Amino acid sequence: MFILKLIAKICVLPLILVLAVLLGIVKLFVGIYNVARSLFTFLLGALIVLTIIYYQDWLQVGFLAVLSGIGFAILFVGIAFEVMIEEFIERLGMFVMS
Repeated sequence: MFILKLIAKICVLPLILVLAVLLGIVKLFVGIYNVARSLFTFLLGALIVLTIIYYQDWLQVGFLAVLSGIGFAILFVGIAFEVMIEEFIERLGMFVMS
């Protein structure tokens, strides 16, 4: 039984390395998207304020607010994926250490 656990632990190590590389890539994309989304959200906020002041067209304001919400939802999914990968790496690490 000890030999089988040792073999399983050795086989898990390359998976941890691949997941660590994937985690780095996901963190990079989430960071880049976060910067782009913050600039985009700033512009959308300015458009919302200007649309309210000049046009009072609430349909366009709602559309701009939905666009901002979609950008936030995409960022939320990216961060959730990042956390899931981190948790999986941590659990595999605990398996190797046990």
